[in-house]
Amino acid sequence: MRMAVGLDSSVNLERVIKQIVQEGYHFAGRYYCQTDHPKLLTPSEARAISAAGVYIVALWKNGYPSSSGYFTYHTGLEDAQMAYNYAKMIIGQPAATPIYFAVDYDAPLEDARGCISEYFRGIVEGIKAATERHGVQYDIGIYGSASVCETVMNQFTDITYAWLSASPGWSDSREFEKWNLKQGPGTTVSGIDIETVVSNGNGGGFKIG
Repeated sequence: MRMAVGLDSSVNLERVIKQIVQEGYHFAGRYYCQTDHPKLLTPSEARAISAAGVYIVALWKNGYPSSSGYFTYHTGLEDAQMAYNYAKMIIGQPAATPIYFAVDYDAPLEDARGCISEYFRGIVEGIKAATERHGVQYDIGIYGSASVCETVMNQFTDITYAWLSASPGWSDSREFEKWNLKQGPGTTVSGIDIETVVSNGNGGGFKIG
């Protein structure tokens, strides 16, 4: 298995892309969201990252998916549609590459089996519906703890990518063998805070022209 090291950032990387390349990062995790927030991947940033030879990994994180109250079937449908539209219409993300969807809290097993699974049922159905309308198919990934990733992926075969969180203090810190990306420790690049990420060689990165 060929491993690669990348990063995850909540800010625009255009001004530090040369340093990212020099420090040996092969891919950058960047965000899709509904609002004009610094974490939002812009088309110009996507072009700059791609032109530098660095792959992009897309993570949808709209609002605060950090408690059980966020996760409903209807929110999943809405998030799927918005993420699909941003990927296809704004960024030009290539087909057959994943959009990851975040579960950003220490979710107990009952949440993973309940509201979070309902949310991902909405994600799966929403992506399928958008694909039927527009003809471009995107894969689906999940970001979360080992327990959340395992539980949700066991229920939905359409979810084929896992980004394993390494948030300190989360109760479920055991290994999950089917991960594609695994979060690592934080550091900085030219003063920008990042988190390191390891790929198993199939993290779902893409470039745009």
